[in-house]
Amino acid sequence: DAGLVAEVRERDRLLFAWTVNDRSLISRLRRLGVDGVATADPRLFVEQ
Repeated sequence: DAGLVAEVRERDRLLFAWTVNDRSLISRLRRLGVDGVATADPRLFVEQ
C-alpha cells in the first residue's frame, strides 16, 4: 500500500514485488511507485 511505499522511501531503500502474475496488480504497483516487479509471465508488462 502507499504507506509501505512511503516508509521504504523514507529509509532511502528500493522496493520490489516478487512473483506478481496479475496485470491489474502490476499496474497498481507501478502507480504506487514500486521500483521493480518480478513475474513468471513477462507478457504482462506489454501495454494493452
